[in-house]
Amino acid sequence: STSIKSQIKVCVYLYAFGNLASISVEVFSKTLFGV
Repeated sequence: STSIKSQIKVCVYLYAFGNLASISVEVFSKTLFGV
Protein backbone atom coordinates (compact mmCIF):
# COMPACT_ATOMS: atom_id res chain seq x y z
CA SER A 1 0.00 0.00 0.00
CA THR A 2 1.13 3.54 -0.62
CA SER A 3 2.14 5.63 2.34
CA ILE A 4 0.21 8.73 3.38
CA LYS A 5 3.26 10.90 2.69
CA SER A 6 3.43 9.87 -0.95
CA GLN A 7 -0.33 10.40 -1.32
CA ILE A 8 0.03 13.91 0.11
CA LYS A 9 2.92 14.56 -2.27
CA VAL A 10 0.77 13.52 -5.23
CA CYS A 11 -2.05 15.79 -4.06
CA VAL A 12 0.33 18.72 -3.73
CA TYR A 13 1.73 18.09 -7.22
CA LEU A 14 -1.76 17.90 -8.72
CA TYR A 15 -2.81 21.07 -6.89
CA ALA A 16 0.27 22.97 -8.07
CA PHE A 17 -0.19 21.67 -11.62
CA GLY A 18 -3.83 22.76 -11.61
CA ASN A 19 -2.86 26.25 -10.45
CA LEU A 20 -0.16 26.46 -13.13
CA ALA A 21 -2.61 25.37 -15.81
CA SER A 22 -5.27 27.89 -14.83
CA ILE A 23 -2.69 30.69 -14.60
CA SER A 24 -1.25 29.91 -18.04
CA VAL A 25 -4.77 29.74 -19.52
CA GLU A 26 -5.50 33.15 -17.98
CA VAL A 27 -2.28 34.65 -19.33
CA PHE A 28 -2.87 33.04 -22.72
CA SER A 29 -6.38 34.46 -23.05
CA LYS A 30 -5.15 37.88 -21.90
CA THR A 31 -2.41 37.97 -24.52
CA LEU A 32 -4.65 36.55 -27.23
CA PHE A 33 -7.89 38.46 -26.66
CA GLY A 34 -6.65 41.34 -24.50
CA VAL A 35 -9.35 40.64 -21.91
